[in-house]
Amino acid sequence: MYKVLWIALCFGFVSGSAQAANLHTGNVEVGGTIAMDFYSGGTSAFYTNPSAQYFVMDRFSLGLTGTVSTYTNSRSTYSLGPVGTVYFLDGNVAPFVSLIPIEWYLRGSGNPYYFTTVKAGVKFFFNDSVAFGPQVSLVHRHPRNGGASIDNVQVAGVFSIHL
Repeated sequence: MYKVLWIALCFGFVSGSAQAANLHTGNVEVGGTIAMDFYSGGTSAFYTNPSAQYFVMDRFSLGLTGTVSTYTNSRSTYSLGPVGTVYFLDGNVAPFVSLIPIEWYLRGSGNPYYFTTVKAGVKFFFNDSVAFGPQVSLVHRHPRNGGASIDNVQVAGVFSIHL
């Protein structure tokens, strides 16, 4: 049922009266993602990832991103890191890839740790400034204190405003 609804929404936005995206040099993008993870043992996490980017070239932006994560075991994490995004098309449907080369995480009072993230998705533009869409992220947690590295896949919804 949800798949049919999602496909219908996507088709409606693609075939509707959406306009070309505002992905040009000098523009600013403000937005973020919302995601949930479910772990074995009953733990789950809710993530919000705000970001702000500046288009240094047409379809290429650089900026900062962060994460606020809340887990069911009352733990929270916070992060900050640089981000670069490439858009492959300049239209009402804009596939993209983002790279966060190093993101610094702080977990409550614990020691910080570092992640590298690659995000891929597609944005559907309502008009030249407002977009939403699905995104898949591959997250790599770098080992610390002799521990193992961890890889994680997240599916998220992305929203942005292009000014």
